[in-house]
Amino acid sequence: MKIQIKFLVATAFLCLATVVTKAENFSITEAEDYTFILQLTDIKSDKVQIKLHDADGVSVYNEVLSTSKTDQRKYSLKQLPVGTYSFVVFYDKVIKVQEIEKTYERLLIAEEDLHTIFQPTFRQHAEYIDFDMLCLSDLNVYMNIRDAEGNIIYNESNQKEGKLARRFNLSLLKGGNYTLTISVQEGSIRKEFTQSIDWSPAIASL
Repeated sequence: MKIQIKFLVATAFLCLATVVTKAENFSITEAEDYTFILQLTDIKSDKVQIKLHDADGVSVYNEVLSTSKTDQRKYSLKQLPVGTYSFVVFYDKVIKVQEIEKTYERLLIAEEDLHTIFQPTFRQHAEYIDFDMLCLSDLNVYMNIRDAEGNIIYNESNQKEGKLARRFNLSLLKGGNYTLTISVQEGSIRKEFTQSIDWSPAIASL
């Protein structure tokens, strides 16, 4: 059953920290009574998106914040069932995924369960398109290119740690519109990034 109302959020100012996970300008601190605190500093994005998924990947909470409200936020899982959840934060072309386990006694938040997904970079040139993406942990990455009718003309899967880079030669294709899709799987989180390709051999040959 999808639970939406019972995931509570409030601004937090003080807490008694027991467990902290940190990554640059991102930190999660376990607090009392099934709550935790998210702290973000020096955010460049105008907006920050926050989601919570259950173990089946079902979204049980979703909010979009302006950066003026993201210095410190307190979240409660008190009314949610015991189980494993993924807390997902999107900002500055980065996705942070923190696994949180709710037991009958407390929340378990471990630094090794914090994962970072960097959004890929696409660069289209005269006759080819470059793609690169930084993977700090073993990520399942899926790539495909579809034509204007939705037919898959290229497909690849990869489990990668480090930099993943590809150059696609557009001169092998007929002129037209194509879509390059990069799908990243991290636990129960699946994120897609798409890039439209408008390929014109006549223009490229000038």
